[in-house]
Amino acid sequence: MRIMPCHSIPKNTLIKNVKNRMTHLEQPISSQLLDATEKFAHIVTAIRDEYLSTAQNYPWIVGFSGGKDSTLVAHAVFEALLSVAPSKRT
Repeated sequence: MRIMPCHSIPKNTLIKNVKNRMTHLEQPISSQLLDATEKFAHIVTAIRDEYLSTAQNYPWIVGFSGGKDSTLVAHAVFEALLSVAPSKRT
């Protein structure tokens, strides 16, 4: 499953921008301190923050294969979007 922009940014630029902006997800989450629910909430919050970020203004395309990984990502994206006020959804 991939979240991809729907416009023509050069691939190298896009990858660099995504890596730079998603560094907060790479910060360690202690598995001793956080259970699966808290980890999922952290991921949903990160997706929500990315969606509301003014640094990107392109639509998201979320691919779904129906597998377990794809299902989890789709669930996280839907949870994040449902937590955004309808007036701020595009």
